Amino acid sequence: MIVIGKELMTSEAIVSQRQRWIDVLTVFSSVGVVFLHCNLVFWSRPAGISGWLSNFTECFFYFCVPVFFMISGYTLLDFRRRYGTGEFLRRRFKRAVLPFLFWSILAWLLFGCGGLKDLVLSVANTTIMQVYWFFPQLFGCYVAMLVLSYVQEKRKLFMLLISLLFLSNSVLLFFEKLCHLGVSAAWKWPLGPEYIMFVMLGYVLGKSGFGWRIRWLIYLLGLVGFGIHFWGTWRFSPVGGPINMLFKGYMNWPSILYSSAVFVAVKSVSWSRWYAFRPLAWMLDKLKDASFSIYLLHGFLVYRAIPEFLPMFLGREYGSLVAYRLFAPFAIVAICVVAHYLLSCIPVVRHTLVGK
Repeated sequence: MIVIGKELMTSEAIVSQRQRWIDVLTVFSSVGVVFLHCNLVFWSRPAGISGWLSNFTECFFYFCVPVFFMISGYTLLDFRRRYGTGEFLRRRFKRAVLPFLFWSILAWLLFGCGGLKDLVLSVANTTIMQVYWFFPQLFGCYVAMLVLSYVQEKRKLFMLLISLLFLSNSVLLFFEKLCHLGVSAAWKWPLGPEYIMFVMLGYVLGKSGFGWRIRWLIYLLGLVGFGIHFWGTWRFSPVGGPINMLFKGYMNWPSILYSSAVFVAVKSVSWSRWYAFRPLAWMLDKLKDASFSIYLLHGFLVYRAIPEFLPMFLGREYGSLVAYRLFAPFAIVAICVVAHYLLSCIPVVRHTLVGK
């Protein structure tokens, strides 16, 4: 038994509570990605309330991709405590590489053309299903984890590496864009793929305990990151013109501060109270189980099915409609969840194609 405050919690209860906040983050990230991809009108910088709403949606859900990698870091970076390298690679191939290959090849068969070379390049460069761009980064992070898993318990060294990555790959990048410095790319010091810093951050933030002062400092910095991202993009992007990228980019410091704050905030909530409400617990569990399928399937709807059929009812400018941006993501998520459970009824699909 472990004493926390005035409550006695068994180790099983602690694990359950920890898993709940990770489940909630997983759901938020997968659903948020759909909101981002239904908000493509943002990139045309519309005027008025439509422009304000599209900018808010873009900035609010910007945490989704960084948090996705942070979750991977928290759950996987200490894998050697549970199993060896061979088992790690086997699980990653089954749960990530194989689904990526299958759905990419399926997308090419449905929408692509050309010979074997075109198929290989389309899959490797994620051109046939561009929402899969994060997979190559994710696979590179898996390879980097094979090395970082040996040093994850050396906290000071780990924090030093994260600090160096933040300075060289984020702060330097920002000032490069701000001042057009022409700094050599040799000053970027990667330890692996670009997003490996989020993997490391997720492990540190997830495994560390914070007092209320540190937590509120993280929240304050997160609000600063969100505010700068929102205001700077709105202020410096001309109506109808290109989006100013000074404050954008997942590796940019506003994104890092905001995503870290979201990660810590969700971790700090006592989700056992929310899960006591059974309908909400049921919904979150279903969404969590289908979260990877949402990543895999929503692109078929957002970029293929919807552009084919929705203009017949709402016109070609359906993407600029506020109702579409607010409600279509929920419908798309619902369709993906239903598809996930239907596909899961097929044994081969359940074990190899939807990340199960």
